[in-house]
Amino acid sequence: MRSSGAQEAADIGLITIAADDVEATVAALTASIGKASPQGLAASKALTTAPILAAFDERAEELTEQSARLFVSEEAREAMLAFLQKRPTNWAATSGP
Repeated sequence: MRSSGAQEAADIGLITIAADDVEATVAALTASIGKASPQGLAASKALTTAPILAAFDERAEELTEQSARLFVSEEAREAMLAFLQKRPTNWAATSGP
């Protein structure tokens, strides 16, 4: 992660960490996870993702329809154009700190 990556992830709510130094805390957590048992990590991942995958399977049609609607929205169009034109989106360009 680049130097502001962990802080940015915390700022947008991707991660939640109660720490003064987010970067150091994320680095410590990552190092700790890296020492864990591969079998234990795989089993933990399977246990924690099983309900999410089951819910996705149950709602697959609804989620597919929602995804299709969002993909053709004006916001998606703006995001794709901004990406192709290598510029900020109109909402990012107008938002302040």
